[in-house]
This record gives sequence, C-alpha cells and structure tokens, in this order.
Amino acid sequence: MPDIPLLPNHTTQDRFLSALFLLMEHKEYHEISIVDICKEAELSRKTFYHYFKHKDDLLDYLAQIICLCYSRTDDRSGHYHYFNFFYHMQNSVRLLLKNDLWYDVTQRTMRQYEDLLYPHDWEKSARRSDR
Repeated sequence: MPDIPLLPNHTTQDRFLSALFLLMEHKEYHEISIVDICKEAELSRKTFYHYFKHKDDLLDYLAQIICLCYSRTDDRSGHYHYFNFFYHMQNSVRLLLKNDLWYDVTQRTMRQYEDLLYPHDWEKSARRSDR
C-alpha cells in the first residue's frame, strides 16, 4: 500500500493511484500501461477511462491530494500538516524521484494552487502579465 496520507482507498480514483505506486515499486513509470494499472487495482479499463483520460491524469489527481493537504493548514498549525504529509509520503516521493516525476508533480500542484487562487482565466492572465 502506498504511503500517501489522505488516501484511504475508498474511492475508485484512490485505488488507481495506489495501483500505480505499487507498480512503480517494480517497473518504471513509462513501462506501466493502463492495463497494468487496472489489473493491479482490480478495476476495468472502462472504469479507468470514466475517471481519467490518460495515465498522466493520475499525477493530476496526486496534485489534487497535495493541494487538499496544504489547504488544511492554518496559522495555528503552521505548516506542520504539510511537512508531516510529505514525511509520511517518503516512499512515494522516492518512487516519483526515481521515475523523474517529482518535478512534473510539483508543477501540476502549482497549477492546481493557481486554479484555486485565481479561478477565472482573466485573473490568471492579468497575474501572469504582471510578472
């Protein structure tokens, strides 16, 4: 079972993400197929495509989980929950680094944050033009 906090494996998306991390213990990310993920998750390809268009969409889902963790922090707790999240996610981070996916996941996470902070395209465009 992957060590991703907030991932109780109750949802179908959680099962697919868990399956991906379990497979990355033994195979490189680029070698893992959607069929492999579905088999490991014990779910159909039809179900996979109901939730995701591509294997990379699982990385977007992971970014959503990271954003959820960060959104739970407040001034009183500082960043304890955020760093605790990554502490407990050490093995998963190791797998992401091993597969050269960590940078990609952090970029996806930053886009998720931006979408949370600037939900309208015109706001994001205005913010980007200020840089």
